[in-house]
Amino acid sequence: MASFNASAAASLPSQEDIALQSRPPMITGVPDSLTAMLVSIAAYWTVSFMYLIIEKCSLFSQHRLHSEEKANSRNLVGRWDCAVNVLQQQFGQVAMGLIYGYFTGPELVQVGAEDYTLMWWTAHVRWLRESVAPALALVGVDSTGHGWSETLFGSLSAATRTASENSTYHRMDLVVAMAIRSIVIPALRLFVALAVIDTWQYFFHRLMHMNKWCYRNWHSQHHKLYVPYCYGALYGSRVEGFLSETTGAGLAFLISGMLPREGMVLFTFGSIKAVSDHSGYMLPWDPLRYVSKNNAAYHDIHHQSWGHKKNFSQPFFTFWDDICGTGWKGAVKSH
Repeated sequence: MASFNASAAASLPSQEDIALQSRPPMITGVPDSLTAMLVSIAAYWTVSFMYLIIEKCSLFSQHRLHSEEKANSRNLVGRWDCAVNVLQQQFGQVAMGLIYGYFTGPELVQVGAEDYTLMWWTAHVRWLRESVAPALALVGVDSTGHGWSETLFGSLSAATRTASENSTYHRMDLVVAMAIRSIVIPALRLFVALAVIDTWQYFFHRLMHMNKWCYRNWHSQHHKLYVPYCYGALYGSRVEGFLSETTGAGLAFLISGMLPREGMVLFTFGSIKAVSDHSGYMLPWDPLRYVSKNNAAYHDIHHQSWGHKKNFSQPFFTFWDDICGTGWKGAVKSH
């Protein structure tokens, strides 16, 4: 079997020109950490306004979970007070983005390392391909051919292309390496971040219901919304909001090793998902309702007096409810 050693990595481009430099922010003068907060907030209110238009124009009423009359009669907080509270919560999120950006400074990137990282993966993919070549040959697959694609490799630096073309790479080695670097690794970081957020929020949310003091002083404010307004996802105690949403998202970002611009995708997706889950609509063309069963109907059960100690999972998946047996099992229509 082939072994990955110094000779296998001989074609890697030189690291002499690799240096840490500050990545220019996407918006001049605005740290990317702050931009991530602002984009997620903009997404929150954009989707909220979309649902408000649907509600006020009485569109798709057949897909609404509760009538407007029920929302007005059962909710213990008005729409304006709810909106002001959410804006205060988001002001705190912006402040945290500024603090994080102040202490961490601009993102440092290894300028010149892109080719090296890509060819490092390519070398390891080649080693794996050569290791399984005898087995593939038994079924008639020839994995030893070589070749390069100008379209795929035209973006590589001249030094990297020269080193690579003098080696024994198959063009699929680089294709697989590009997929690993640009798709698989970011997807794994996103998956870890989603799992961290769901874990943190499930157990924190469950604590809010199991501990009477926490529920009375913090979480009961959120449950003044029996029929949640679409923009009421963040409505609640500012202490709870910081400990649950802000801290949970921050831990997910740090533990997963996300880059700031990947964090922007995470935070924006989380904002859109939160609004959708509190929208009160189960629109058949809403793609988020098919991501998992943790959707508007699932979370709506938790906001009812008969279901508020069930369906703790939020905001993405329901695996902790399934594992811990806290998902709602009874009939819904009877209530």
